[in-house]
Amino acid sequence: MSTKIAVKNMDKQDQKKLEELSKTISKLENYIKVIGYEDYKRINKYIEKSRYSSIDYLNKNTALKEQLEYDFRMMLRAMIKDDFLEFCRYANLQIELMVDEFIKVVDSSDQNITVTRNQWGAIDKIEINDRTEGSSKSYKGTNLEKLEFCIDLANITKENMKNSIKKIMKLRNIASHRDALGDDVESRIKKIPN
Repeated sequence: MSTKIAVKNMDKQDQKKLEELSKTISKLENYIKVIGYEDYKRINKYIEKSRYSSIDYLNKNTALKEQLEYDFRMMLRAMIKDDFLEFCRYANLQIELMVDEFIKVVDSSDQNITVTRNQWGAIDKIEINDRTEGSSKSYKGTNLEKLEFCIDLANITKENMKNSIKKIMKLRNIASHRDALGDDVESRIKKIPN
């Protein structure tokens, strides 16, 4: 008998026990992925406050939700270890994931948006065609350009938020890629304009 059929045939009480066991296993995973019990308690406090489960779209897209939760857990781990670059790296991974998901949804639902992909499926260019004004705006397929597209489309005008997100992405790039000139991470970060 398959697992799905077995779960369907369970009574409510057994289903509730299974859900509780699943939550306990998830908490155990958090414990294993962090340094020790004290860190586990600190991380769990933050994870319990996360709002991923309150977003309907994520509840319908469990793989996306699970990846975001994992990245969030790793951000917390970096925070506890006082590793700012690792924290920014995981924040950026969440941003990239949500930007790509946003573009996928918009591409399939908005006729004024044209997304051009290369032979491997990566985005080369995004265009917004404003048919009422007869104008268009293009964005390259880089992570910063894709982010700019999402910010523009969502009509976010708060410059400080835009700049903070861009700085996180730049920090992540510095932390994740070597420099051809041999500069260390700290000196490369100091070169980022305010």
